[in-house]
Amino acid sequence: MSVGNKFVLAVGLGATLVLAGCGSDAETGEDTFAINGTFSANAQAVNQSAGTCKFYDGWFRAGLPVLLKGADNSILGKTELTLDHISANSNGSGVCTFNFAFEDVKAGETAYQLFFSNLAPVIQSEDDLREWPNYSARDAFSVLGGNTEQVTQNER
Repeated sequence: MSVGNKFVLAVGLGATLVLAGCGSDAETGEDTFAINGTFSANAQAVNQSAGTCKFYDGWFRAGLPVLLKGADNSILGKTELTLDHISANSNGSGVCTFNFAFEDVKAGETAYQLFFSNLAPVIQSEDDLREWPNYSARDAFSVLGGNTEQVTQNER
């Protein structure tokens, strides 16, 4: 094989490898996406100096884990809550808002399970996570009203 043929063969193989690595994006679209969400609710008690909030199902603070799993229970991401703000009322209750974010979430799962600390997961579609990742903890009034879900997606 001459030097010219070796160069053409090497260039041809290189182009094939490069194209093979890019094929999935061109054929299936975006392989990953980001989630920038909120977790908020009316709290029974707040401690602004400590940055903690008592919801019906327990105390929340910055640093608590948020876990994202796929339909097969594979872990797709882990992050933590960060405190956005606490609005306290004169009676010690208030409204608390936490943020969370995931980068490079695998697209195309049939369903996603989102866990906030030790609460039961909320099951979401990819569209829900992309378009409206805003969640609330239940409070005593919603429990009295029959709500059994610890976490719900906020109304749009």
